[in-house]
Amino acid sequence: MKTDVLRRYLAAVPGDTRVVVLSPFIDAHTGNREEKEIVEVCWDDPTEGVYLLLSNPAPPRRRRPLDTAGKLLQRVRLLPLRCAAYRLFSGEWFQLGGRDRARFDWPLEGATRSEDGQILTFMESGLVGA
Repeated sequence: MKTDVLRRYLAAVPGDTRVVVLSPFIDAHTGNREEKEIVEVCWDDPTEGVYLLLSNPAPPRRRRPLDTAGKLLQRVRLLPLRCAAYRLFSGEWFQLGGRDRARFDWPLEGATRSEDGQILTFMESGLVGA
């Protein structure tokens, strides 16, 4: 999925539509794939990627989630124009121990809306066709 497609898609859905990324991993407690909130959007020119960050090193109270299509669209519109052709990824930070952290990125291959239209779910590449 490219960033310009994301912009068009977000602009076409109601601004209050809930936005999540569906994890490719099954939650051990629920047996379901976990829905994760987007907390930030960033880009990287060398990899030509735009990243929807699902968690970050900052405490949750310091960042409000980009949990609706309207909020996410406002943030995506702030990206430089050169990012329009960049591929879209999700990125999640993990604590490795002590002060070390690492980020794991998944390509986003598609999006779908729930039957009632209230939730827009971005699917990581491992989930497409599943």
